[in-house]
This record gives sequence, structure tokens and C-alpha cells, in this order.
Amino acid sequence: MSELEASPRTDAAPAAAPSPWKKRAIIASVVLLAAGAVAGGAFVWWRSQEAPPLVDVFPDESYLVAFVDVEALRKGPLADLVSEGDSQAKQQAKSLLGTCSDGAIAAVREVGIVVPGGASEEGSFALAARLDTKGSWLAACDAELSAKGDAMPRETGGAWTYIGKTDAPRLALHRGGLVLWGREPFLHALAASALKKDGAHVYRQFASRIGEAAQSPHALAAITLPAEQRRVFAAVIEEQQHEDGHPELFSIARAGLAATVDAPADTLHVSARFESDNLDAVPKLRALFEKLVQKAGDSLEVRAIGLGDALSGARVVAAGDAVVVTTSAPLARLRMMARRLRLMNEMRKLTRDANPASPDPSPPQPAP
Repeated sequence: MSELEASPRTDAAPAAAPSPWKKRAIIASVVLLAAGAVAGGAFVWWRSQEAPPLVDVFPDESYLVAFVDVEALRKGPLADLVSEGDSQAKQQAKSLLGTCSDGAIAAVREVGIVVPGGASEEGSFALAARLDTKGSWLAACDAELSAKGDAMPRETGGAWTYIGKTDAPRLALHRGGLVLWGREPFLHALAASALKKDGAHVYRQFASRIGEAAQSPHALAAITLPAEQRRVFAAVIEEQQHEDGHPELFSIARAGLAATVDAPADTLHVSARFESDNLDAVPKLRALFEKLVQKAGDSLEVRAIGLGDALSGARVVAAGDAVVVTTSAPLARLRMMARRLRLMNEMRKLTRDANPASPDPSPPQPAP
């Protein structure tokens, strides 16, 4: 743009000053446009917000947490095994969700379980799921649940909707795709803390230490053992004068197991981590776990289901305040284990059917 074009025109007639009423109309229009933009932006933001991964949802003070990344496993080499699990879950969900259960199960990204810590009521726990909110399944399920009327009462609190009677396990649904199932008062307490941003994310940090460095684990189970609880356990063992009490075990403050599917290598990696609050106990823990892993790998039962080689090749190392056990197995071995366990279950069932008067002392074991 030239200086002539940029310079203000001096020959133009001065614009008439707007009247006070016109000024107010202009201001009102600007305010309404701004409010509309903010409201529209807030709506888009709200609709686009999704629940975070479950490892970030679990409260820092939880006693036990576990999750499975169903979405990632569906896309990997274990998709057929996940599909079997989906089919079973759909059958179980039909009684509650009716015809929309297929869409709801297909929308599941993660499933997990959380047990509260502290002085919570014994036996309290909650199941959790993170779902994809896109698609028509959400409206279909809402219609299914609404049709149940008084049999499935509902209440709304902020972004949460609670479905079911308060004296029984019930659902808590968040608009961002987070679903919780459990009993009160833990259900409400979990919903209130699940999406807070000010936590230390204890379990996310633990998952980064236990899993494979290249990616997040596809499955994780972790437990935090309070010092007071460990002191009680240690006192009981000492009182019973067990020779193999292994007092170093009571220094374990947090333990976890993580599994990662390496699709290119067609391999399952498993890592276990045991963090101690006593550095002097770490060498003893390492020696103990080496012994336990070797003993387990030599057992006939473990070799019968195909785990012997995996345990024989396990590595046990000390890493600072922790002992880490890692092993790997081909996915073909996992499939073989699943087939063997399924066959064992079928054989037990045939035995029970043939001898109904004699109860089976060993209940069926679920496939992994």
C-alpha cells in the first residue's frame, strides 16, 4: 500500500456522530455477538471434551487400580481375543441396556477397576470405563434406560447423571464418556475426584516407570500398601514365628504389573515392579524374586500351560529403590495358553456334568 493510499483523506465530509440511542444499539449488538461467540465456543469446547485415560482418573490415594486399553488391543494382533470378550460383555449388558448394548460395548476404549484407600468401607470398589461418545448409541441407551422408569431412577448432579437405586450398585455417567459403576458413598466420592486436574497422578507416573519405555502399557494393575498396614502384617508374621517370613517383603510400598503388546515383533512384554521404602531391603528382594521366578518356571503346572520358557528367560534387576522383573513371550504362545485353559475348563465341566453329586474342588479358570 502506498503512502498516498495509507494517508487519511482530508477532502471527505466528516461522518455524522451517531445518536445516543444508536450508540446503545451498537454496544448491545457487540455484547450479544460476544456473548453468543462465548456461549457457542463453550458449547463446542464442552462437546469436544473427552474423559482422560483411566490411569489419570484414578485418585492418587487409591489402594488398587487396574485398567485395560481395549481400543489399542482391538487394533492389534490380539483383536480376535478381544472380540470374544466383547461378545461376552454384550450378552451381559443386554439385561441392563437392551438393544443398545452392542453399540455401547463397541464404543468402549478402556475398562478398569479401582479400590479406595484410607479408612474406606471394606469391600468398596468401582468399575470404570471410558467410552467414545460419537455415534447414535448414546441416545439409544439413554432411551432404553429412560423407558425403565421407576425401576431405574436417575438424578443429575453437574456433569454427572446417576442411574439406579441408592441402596444397590448403580451407574454414574459423565458427558465426556466416563462411566462408573459401584455402591454409594464411594461412587459419589469417586465421581467428585475423578476429573480433578490438581492431583499428582501417582499411578500415571508409576505406569511410566513400570511399562515399556517405547509406549504406554496396554494393561496395568498396581497396588499401594500403606506403611501401617505393612507393619500389622509384619507383626502377625513375626508372632507366628515363620522361618520363611521374609521381612523384606514388608518394605514394598507399591507394586504393579504391566503388559504391552509389541505388534511388529508379535510379542507380549510383561513387567513387574516392586518399589521399596527401604534401600537396604532391595538386594534381599532381588534375591528372593530370582528364587521365586526360577521355582515357578520349573513347576509342572506352569510348564503345562506354556509359561515355563517365559519365566526361565525372565530378568530380575535392582533399579534404585525397586526390583523389576521383565519377561517376554510370543503371542502364539499366549494363544496356545488360551486354548489349553479353555480345554481344561471344558474338561472340568464335562467331569461335573458326569458326576453331579461330587462337587469340583477346583473352579474353572478364565482364559487370559
